[in-house]
Amino acid sequence: MVNTRSVASTAVFTAFVAAATMAFSLAIPVTGGYFNVGEIMVYTAALLMGPYVGAFAGGAGLMLSDVLLG
Repeated sequence: MVNTRSVASTAVFTAFVAAATMAFSLAIPVTGGYFNVGEIMVYTAALLMGPYVGAFAGGAGLMLSDVLLG
């Protein structure tokens, strides 16, 4: 059963991921890919709220930032 706190925290972390990615859209090249500030928020969401919230916040937040940045 899904509680309101879980849904609210998922929405907040999704917005944090999108905002951090859009505010600092500079990508740092690393081996085999890139790293940006939004990734820090994805890892923070996963560590604080669990893997499902982190996965959804990462997927939806990064998708929103890509769509809004063009």
